[in-house]
Parts: sequence; structure tokens; C-alpha cells
Amino acid sequence: MGPTPGSAKRIYEFGIFRLDTSGRVLLRDDSIVPLPPKVLDTLVLLIENHGQLVEKEKLRRAIWPDTYVDDNNLMHNISVLRKTLGAAPDGRPYIETAPRRGYRFTGAVRLAGSEPPDSKQTAPVRRFRMFLTLSAGVLVLLTVAGAFWIKPAAAPPLRVTPLTSYPGTETSPTFSPDGRQVAFVWNGEKQDQFDIYVKTIGVDPPRRLTFDAQAECNLQWSPDGAWLAFVDCDANQPGVPAGMAGLYVMPSLGGRKRRIGYIYNGGPRVAWIADSKSLIVPNVLGGAPDAGLVVLSAETGVQLRRVTRPRPGDWDSDPAISPDGRTLAFVHWAGPGLGDIYLMSVDRELAPQSEPKRLTFENDYITSVLWTNDGTELLYVAGHDGARGGWRVRARPRATPRQVPVLARAGISLALSGRGMLAYSSGYCDFNIWRAEIPARAKSAKPEELIASTFSDAEPKYSPDGKSIAFQSNRSGFMEIWLGNADGSAARQMTFLNGEAGSPAWSPDGSQIVFDCRLEGNVDVYTMAVQDTKVRRLTTDPSDDTVPSWSSDGQWIYFASRRSGHLDIWKAPSQGGEAVPVTTTGGFRALESTDGRFLFYSKTSQFPTTLWRKSLETGQEEQIIDSLRYWSYYAAFGDGIYFIPDRSPAEKPTSFQLAFYEFSTRRISPLAEIDKWPGVGFSVSPDRRWVLFSPCESRGADLMLVENFR
Repeated sequence: MGPTPGSAKRIYEFGIFRLDTSGRVLLRDDSIVPLPPKVLDTLVLLIENHGQLVEKEKLRRAIWPDTYVDDNNLMHNISVLRKTLGAAPDGRPYIETAPRRGYRFTGAVRLAGSEPPDSKQTAPVRRFRMFLTLSAGVLVLLTVAGAFWIKPAAAPPLRVTPLTSYPGTETSPTFSPDGRQVAFVWNGEKQDQFDIYVKTIGVDPPRRLTFDAQAECNLQWSPDGAWLAFVDCDANQPGVPAGMAGLYVMPSLGGRKRRIGYIYNGGPRVAWIADSKSLIVPNVLGGAPDAGLVVLSAETGVQLRRVTRPRPGDWDSDPAISPDGRTLAFVHWAGPGLGDIYLMSVDRELAPQSEPKRLTFENDYITSVLWTNDGTELLYVAGHDGARGGWRVRARPRATPRQVPVLARAGISLALSGRGMLAYSSGYCDFNIWRAEIPARAKSAKPEELIASTFSDAEPKYSPDGKSIAFQSNRSGFMEIWLGNADGSAARQMTFLNGEAGSPAWSPDGSQIVFDCRLEGNVDVYTMAVQDTKVRRLTTDPSDDTVPSWSSDGQWIYFASRRSGHLDIWKAPSQGGEAVPVTTTGGFRALESTDGRFLFYSKTSQFPTTLWRKSLETGQEEQIIDSLRYWSYYAAFGDGIYFIPDRSPAEKPTSFQLAFYEFSTRRISPLAEIDKWPGVGFSVSPDRRWVLFSPCESRGADLMLVENFR
């Protein structure tokens, strides 16, 4: 058990927040803000000592009295609080860091009982007291009206609480049929191995079901409660066909797990059929991503029937069967990252009764498709790279998707119980910027930390003269563009948009930075003058416009967009003007060659991907690198490209290879093995001495529970 600081009845007010220490609840404008218990403990201690430095050791002893934890746990709690609270009314962060010592809550705090007269009371207090003043008259009116009409009771409000708050990562929740238990995947107390656990709602500790070295994911509890189906999410397992992962079932009470087939690597969801004897799964026994959905016997692994037949090059995944068993929903993929939900009528045996009909027009990365309990709507997760969130849409033609507020930013890996409870995995990752010296010959290179904080610092980019580094950071409470010296010193905030800014890129002369930012629901491209930090919006299209870069002469800005219905490279004049398409067969992050003759671009936003080159003179395109680990992991120079190839089976999961592709010979030469995960971002210094990257230094995910979900 953790501490219960502030057990006396105290309500603290700061900005738009109210903290009830006895009720252990944080309110934002009268709405409950869900916080894991240990994070709430941290906030209470800082608030009760506001204005004073609270040493790290004092915080650790109070929050984890019976357990030894390192700084990462505390840093995670502080990071969650900063993201939750944002900036104080004066624009400064609420929590100040004293390097290597501790933290101080610097915002103005007052006890609710010490507020000034009514004219200066907060809106919630004024509304409450007005309610007391009018209550007698209201009661009289209700008594009279009650003789003629009784208003139905209001639906209970949503209640969001942590379902788990263990160290490490908890994900892939699935409810038992009676809704009293949840199975999930957790990497354990030591955070060294993902296994399956089951816990009763509201009761700890969980019960561990698997103990082997394989990492399980995407659990699904059978309708009769007897079985769990799941996927092996470790790539390149011995004895497993290339590009495939094992599909397993095991008793929900524990026991031997049994492989019944293979599924394409990446582990999409499967769905149980009502009889609990068979599953509908994507790409089993086919070995190719376009094998469609099939029904598979859970006992023998034998394929019973084909359900969907996508055209060559397309594929289907994430099946979900409606509560009445008559409609199948699934994600149809027209290409990597280009998914939409389709509906198809089926009979009780899942034999097709109609052609699939398109429901959504997202052209996005869609997962976790679920039916609501009444069968009228579908829930799903959409988005990429930390911008994912939960949506709902009516199961009828031309319905407009609506974002689920409680899942707007953090909700992934959804599960829904028949008792009106929604579970989701809420993850975090603290990125810091590292650099490694590029060796003259192929050998190991030792990385060193360059820019770090208790916040996420990522997407570093060297300036053209190599003297500065632009990067994205949420140190202010929002993701903004920051600037620092090449040695990592003097980091300073450059944008103050209170949005989600990222993907910075320097102009050829180093006077401007282009970046993308989500401010008004979608992502647009902006430019900023380095000298005076003046920001100008470049794109206004309803589609997301992302990962911008400059042309070699500074006259154009390239960016990725789905304006045409699929992901391609576009460009717009850097001084403003109409955008025009550059590619028509797919493209994501683009870089123009130093001589302006070619455009390099990753083909998709997925990983791994391929790198292509298009002649800006003839329009001819060709693939030059067939194994790019991630779309941002390359940097172009006059004679070749530095890049990170996809991980080989022999490579350590926590390291990466740095390689060089030479234009004249078309040869790929290994340069170094760097003992660090590459993370988010990649940049090579102009003198080719250093490579920048931003690994995750502290990661994890907790399961959250939403009660009374409708």
C-alpha cells in the first residue's frame, strides 16, 4: 500500500484545478481527472509543500515506503503530472525541477476554506452556493410538479480510475464474459518479460498464467469464459515462417498453451465466434498479408471457411462480430497505414450474406475495433506515432465518426465488458537525445546522452552550420519546438503554440525552421524565423499535413498528406501558396538532394519501410534501399545516404546498425553498431562526425477503467 498524504479534510485550489486530499480526487473545471494512485500521491506531497523544495529521497520514502525504486519511477510520476496540469496561469510550469535534488510546486495554491468574498469566488463555488440558496424554492416546485410528472433519473456519470498501476507496461486487456475479471499482458516487476496475467476487478495482486520467453499480445477471452486466444508478438522466432507469428489458445485458468496456426507478424486481433469453438482470424495458413479473413477451428487449427477475399495487394484484419452475430466489422487495408472499417452481413456460421460495405473514410492506421453492447455503434483506435485516440461511429452508411473524449490522446488497446466497463492502455515514454560518434571504420560506437530532462525530448535536427540542434519537447506542458547548442547546452523554447508541434527541419540557410503542429483538430505545416521566433501557418487543408522539409533552394516545402485519399508527398511554396502533389504511388517523409535533382522519400509511414528516389527532371522513381527500419531513419548527403536498416535476427533488441548507401556504386557499407535503441528521430551532423537519435529512457503503460461507459 502506498501512503495517504493529506488524509485530513483539505481541498486545495490552483488555476482551474481542485485537489481533494481526503477524497483523493483531482478536479479540472468540476470534471474528474484520472490519475494513477502513485502519481496522485506525488501531487499531494508537492501541493502540501508548495513553494518548498521536496527532496527526491523524501518523495521516494513517502510514496514507496516498503519498496526500493530508482529515479525513473519518480521521473515518470512528475512527467505524468506535468502533462496533466499543463502550464500555470502565468505561463510557467507548475512543477520546477532542482537538478539532482528534487522538485518544487511553484504555482499559486490556496485552501478552499480560505477563499475571498463571493465576488472573487471560483465559478464552481459560486454555482454551489447559488444552489444552496435556491434549493428550498426548487424543492417546493419539484414537490408540486412531482404530482404530475417524475423526471427519469440521470444516467450515472463516467468514472475513470486506474485498473492497474504496476511498474512497467500493462496492455492488451480483455474482460471475462461476466465482466468480473480482466486478462492482460504485463512485463513484470523486473520489466524483463511480457506474460499473461489475470486479475479480479478491484483486487490485487494479479495471477500469472504464462512463464516462457515468448512475448504474448492481443488477448481475447472466449464467450464461454474457458479460453484465451492470443498472438506471439516476438518477431523472428525459431521454427516460425518468415514474417509470421504464432496464434495460440490456452485455458483461462492457466495451463499449457497450444499453437493452432500462424498470423502475419504485427499481431492483429482475432475474434471468437459465439460457440467458443472457432475463431475468425486474418491471414492464417496463407503466409501472405492479403489472405483475407478465415474461420479457424480453435481445437484443431483447421481452416473451416474463407470469409473475405480482398483484391491482390490489399488485406483485412481486426474482425469484430456484432452482438446479434449477424454483422461482421473489420479493417480493410488498401496499403500500409491506409485502413478503414467495412461491414458485411453474415449468418451464424459466419458465411458471407452480402458484399462488404465501407463504413469509414479515414485512410488511417485503425485497430482495436469493438461493437458497443447494444450493437448500434463501433469503437476503434485511429492515428499514428503518439497521436492515436479512440473514436466511435454509428453502424450505418454515411455516419460521421466522433472522438471519444476520455480516449482523445491516450486510449489504445480497447476492451469492453457487458457490464458497461471500458478498459484501455495508457502509455508513456520519456525520450532523451543522445549522440554517437561515427567511426572511420566499421566497429562499435559508444553513445552519450546529450539533451535530457524529465520530459520527452525528441526529433533532433542539426542546423546547416552544425552549431545548433532543433528538437521537440513538452517541457512547457505542451509539445513545442526548442533550440539548443550542438554540445547540448542552452536549451530554450522557440514556439509557444500550446499544441502538438514536432518534426522540425532547417531551411538551407539556417534562418528558418519548418515544423508540423496539431492546433485545431488536424495537423498543419508552420514555419518559424529563428531570429525573432515569428510563426507563420503554411497549410490550411482539412487533411493532416505532416513531416515537412525544405527544397535545396529554400523555395518549396515538402510534406506528407492524404488530400488525394491516400498518403503521398506534396509541396507548397515556402512563402505561401497552393500545394501540388509530387508523388502518386505513396510517400511519407521526403528529403531533396543537395543538387535539387532528386527527391528521396520513405514509401510508407509504417516500419520497416523502403526508401525511394524520384527524379525531379524526368519523374522516374526507383527503390534504392529495401530495408529502412523506420521512416525517419535516414539523412541525405551529396554522395550518399546514412540510414538505419531494419533489425536483423542477430542484432540485439537494444541496439541499432548505422549504414551508408553510396550513390556511385549503389553499395551499402556498415559503419557502426550503436548500443542503444534509436527511438524517435535521426540526424547526422554536417561534418558527418556525429549521429543524433532519441531513445526512450523510461517507458510504461497502465490500464485504465471507465465505468458507466455508454
